[in-house]
Amino acid sequence: MKTKLLLVTGILLLAFITKAQVWTSVGNGTNGRIGALAVYNSELYAGGFFYNLADSTWDVLKWNGTTWSSAKRKISHNVYAFAVFNSELYAGGHKISTDTLGLSTISRWNGANWSPCGTGTNNIPSYIDALVVYNNELYAGGMFSSINGIPAYNIAKWDGTTWSALGAGVNNTVTSLTVYNGELYVGGGFTTAGGSPANNIAKWNGTTWSTVGTGMNTGISALTVYNGELVAGGNFTTAGGNPANRIAIWNGTTWSALSSGMDNLVDALAVYNGDLYAGGSFIIAGSSSANHVAKWDGTSWFALGTGMNDDVWTLGIYNSELYAGGIFTTADGNIANYIAKFNGGNGIKETTNNNEINIFPNPASDFVTLSLKNSNNDDLSLNIYNVIGLLVRSEILKQNDRQIYIGDLCNGVYLITIKSNDFTENQRLIIQR
Repeated sequence: MKTKLLLVTGILLLAFITKAQVWTSVGNGTNGRIGALAVYNSELYAGGFFYNLADSTWDVLKWNGTTWSSAKRKISHNVYAFAVFNSELYAGGHKISTDTLGLSTISRWNGANWSPCGTGTNNIPSYIDALVVYNNELYAGGMFSSINGIPAYNIAKWDGTTWSALGAGVNNTVTSLTVYNGELYVGGGFTTAGGSPANNIAKWNGTTWSTVGTGMNTGISALTVYNGELVAGGNFTTAGGNPANRIAIWNGTTWSALSSGMDNLVDALAVYNGDLYAGGSFIIAGSSSANHVAKWDGTSWFALGTGMNDDVWTLGIYNSELYAGGIFTTADGNIANYIAKFNGGNGIKETTNNNEINIFPNPASDFVTLSLKNSNNDDLSLNIYNVIGLLVRSEILKQNDRQIYIGDLCNGVYLITIKSNDFTENQRLIIQR
């Protein structure tokens, strides 16, 4: 009786572990898309396009770790960039109609009220899609030809009082800004910077523009710094003339790929707990299925649970936790309206480089069988991990027993690690009934 009770308890505990969620909802979320996240005055600010019925707020809300509240920006526009400068929160967005308050493309929040930064950009539509602080000034990039009445082509800087241009600027949209090795890096969809050729990325040293290698073959959507190197994400397939699918890394001299990259757009990048996280439209990262969000540990790509049901547009860190915002409505199969929080699991990695084993059927329900492609009489060491990296099964498979019972595991995605004296191989297993 005691043995049966322990077995039942173990199965229930195993079922609980395999149901653990990598992503969880953030309250009830919002009722519309989120394009920017930032921390200001110990709260997480979310910008986008939504409608808060309580006070008619359209595009900025804040989260204190427990509840959502309004940041009182009550205009019908889109916010897609935040930065903290001179103890105020700056919001950049899209100007889709006349804005008599002067808040739409760029404005600032002191914790109580919003105020304009001059008269903003000139044309309709126009937008500011990226903000960053560099050399004690605020830099804004987007799509515009003047700001506050001053000619400035798609990028400008603000000293707290006045706007000024960066030479001749760039000839098309700016979507990302970051600081690396003491210089401002600018990514977007342009072909010239300062009047000279520059393929979708350039750098500004405070005085002059220069190229970043030969750049990318198409646009860049996100930039960040990871392990002392610059990382770019976008929809490109080459970087510096070399293959690089939607994500690449610059060491100050050359561009290189991060494994086989992604199958679709990378729209957001963040560094969290020493690892690089990417969000976007992709569903494959490296050799792993990764729905719209993935982690790079310096060597391999990991999926994070079952991911999201639609695009991730922004990533941010608040209270030592990673947050994702976008146009998704579920995360890990649960309701998460446009924003979700990561619980810090290790994720799941798939590698098939050794190509020694077939696992079938896959998807499976109650049993799977391992078939070695080459003759191998070794006993095999088997470990099965769930989506947050927890070990849920460990056993030794004898030469004449290559069948595994999985009927006690819950539906989901698992990583199987098989080791022999000659090889180690990781493969993804889907259990569904």
